[in-house]
Amino acid sequence: MAKKNIIGLLLLCANVNLPIAQTVDFSSVDEFFKITTILKEGKDVSVEQWEEFENSSGYKELRQNSMNIIKSMINVVFGKENVAVKDSILSITKDEMDKNPTMLVKKLALVNYLDINDNYESLMSFRANYDFNALVEKAIQRLFLFLKNHWIRHLNSNLLISSLSVLMELLKKTEYVLTLT
Repeated sequence: MAKKNIIGLLLLCANVNLPIAQTVDFSSVDEFFKITTILKEGKDVSVEQWEEFENSSGYKELRQNSMNIIKSMINVVFGKENVAVKDSILSITKDEMDKNPTMLVKKLALVNYLDINDNYESLMSFRANYDFNALVEKAIQRLFLFLKNHWIRHLNSNLLISSLSVLMELLKKTEYVLTLT
């Protein structure tokens, strides 16, 4: 269950464009792994590297205040050990979060990044090895089969074949974009 939540967080951070028969934009996820790898190596992240991170498609939309919280929590989890800050944020109560939404964002971001850190290697491997384009292709094939089975009751076979062929060409040429930020 935790892995699904973490993968969901990564997908939300990615500016996921799912055009039919197109690719998925994981530039924000890739920038996240660049930053966290640097921090895990005990190095400091340069201003330019943070700018690349901030300008990646998924993070670009965040307000500056939220971006500062995100960067701070990434530093707490993946940077040099800062147990006092981490413990302080983890001890934020529900009442404090209700009164101050910034505290809520800090705690949620910290908890999510701690989960990511616990599963870091498997998440990097998943990102590197999972074929998202094949997933899109399988979705198109399933849609084709659904439409074929659904329409077969309503159309004669010659019209069905030509209609499905036209539809598939339209789907390939037309970009339906779902953007998750």
